[in-house]
Amino acid sequence: MGINYAGFRLLAKMSRTFKPQGRTVMLGRQKFDLRPDRWISRTHFNRALKQAGIDRPITEFAQPDRYSETMFRELGLGEIESLDASAFEGAGLVHDLNKPIPDDLRGKFDLVVDGGTLEHVFDIIQALDNVEKLLAPSGRFVSLTPFNGYPGHGFYQFSPELVWSYWKATRNFTVHSCFVSTPKGTFSRDLTDTRELGERVEFDIGPVFLGRLPARRLLMCYDVEKPRVPLDSDAKHPALQSDYEKRWFAASRPG
Repeated sequence: MGINYAGFRLLAKMSRTFKPQGRTVMLGRQKFDLRPDRWISRTHFNRALKQAGIDRPITEFAQPDRYSETMFRELGLGEIESLDASAFEGAGLVHDLNKPIPDDLRGKFDLVVDGGTLEHVFDIIQALDNVEKLLAPSGRFVSLTPFNGYPGHGFYQFSPELVWSYWKATRNFTVHSCFVSTPKGTFSRDLTDTRELGERVEFDIGPVFLGRLPARRLLMCYDVEKPRVPLDSDAKHPALQSDYEKRWFAASRPG
């Protein structure tokens, strides 16, 4: 998918408080959706910079081939590398995320960015485990992933349950943000912590003023941080859906 307006806005905001000291990597070599030759595109992305408190023109974040390395560099997020299953788009690190990452990449990255790759990896459990292992302690993972309206795009569309039950509850990551957004940012809404709510969060499509989601393509955007002291591998367990886990716990209590 690439780094669209919703993703850029998230990254720009994050860049004000987080500066990776080590390596950074994107999953797939992602393009940047900015069209610097179009006034409306420049205006749109300049708005995201202004909202993040960055007083620079968006044209300084573009590169001729429309890939996103310059954008990451100018945001202060590092000389970003790319990891992909093939080198056909110029990825410097070639690895199939269906397979465990090699030892020489474990814990090497302060920032991992998924701009629309994980939904194309069939073994999603292995892929998520790979992301965790790529990250150094206190490293950040930013994901822009299909939420609705992409049924023919990849293998999966994802639920906020993934963020709260996998990354937070099972892997002990801190969730800095989790929201649903249109790619162009015309609609955005925070996604509730399903585990604190204790019940499923399901969505109707319809008028936004009635609390529903628009009938458009929607992304789930989230930013999570690996704990400074990661969980021991022996202490990890499979993620359980929060509402089922609540019922099972209640049913197992005496009396």
